[in-house]
Amino acid sequence: MQKLYVNGTILTMEAENDTAEAVLTEDGYIRCAGSREEVLRAAAPDAQEIDLQGRTMMPAFIDGHSHITMAMQMYQAADLTECEDFDEMIRLLRAYKEENGITSEGLISGFGYDHNFLPGGSHPVKKYLNQVSAEIPVYVSHVSGHMGCANDAALKLAGITRDTPDPEGGRIGRLENGEPDGYLEENAAILLQRAIGARASFDPVKALEKAQ
Repeated sequence: MQKLYVNGTILTMEAENDTAEAVLTEDGYIRCAGSREEVLRAAAPDAQEIDLQGRTMMPAFIDGHSHITMAMQMYQAADLTECEDFDEMIRLLRAYKEENGITSEGLISGFGYDHNFLPGGSHPVKKYLNQVSAEIPVYVSHVSGHMGCANDAALKLAGITRDTPDPEGGRIGRLENGEPDGYLEENAAILLQRAIGARASFDPVKALEKAQ
């Protein structure tokens, strides 16, 4: 059904301060925007007229904090959402490696673990992820997306050592001797993700279809 919006400040968003007197929509699509007379000519006789009563109207894409590009990447990773112990996680990541034919030039990635459901409320730090592979970088992201864990190969690729200070707004988990234990929080995780990102290869079109 067509809807005719009038009597308000209608921002077209095409140029700064660009406005229209009226706008006509049909089934969620904008069909016409311009002067009231122009839009009335384009409207069907049974179009529903909606009085904006002086309010502002503008076109918008409403995104409910979906992080769609992040979702695209996560759909390509091993699904760790049901893991309740580290042995299960290691098995899933090894299977992911074999199924995808990942070599030392690639990346083993996982998403969705929740430390609250793992033994001791612990994160899958490098002592576990090194069992997946010692040569291939491994990175698993927490279900929140705000932290994750890496193996030694991934830490080396990112240049994260005992001498690397915690970045502002981030934290590097450490062993008693100061060596990184594999846990990375906020900006520390982003630091590693940037270093390993080029190794993550996937079809963006197929990934977008899954994310949608």
